[in-house]
Amino acid sequence: MDDARAALTERRVAGRSPLAPSAGVIVALAALPLAVLAGGFVWPLVAIGRRALGADGLGDVLGSSTTWRVVWFTRGRPRRRRC
Repeated sequence: MDDARAALTERRVAGRSPLAPSAGVIVALAALPLAVLAGGFVWPLVAIGRRALGADGLGDVLGSSTTWRVVWFTRGRPRRRRC
């Protein structure tokens, strides 16, 4: 019992609460949300980027007549004047 009490006192002297988690526990608890974020957000963005900027991705988009119809429709619309 005296050893446990000495350990608690030593942690209090070090400026930390005796119940505060260690740095390893904090890293382990943060790993799961970071893995979910990487799997659900970063991975799809990287996959889309690789596909779009791949060998034929950008060429297919710029070579499509649909793309140019959308561009001309958007740019050809009359602009409203602000009063």
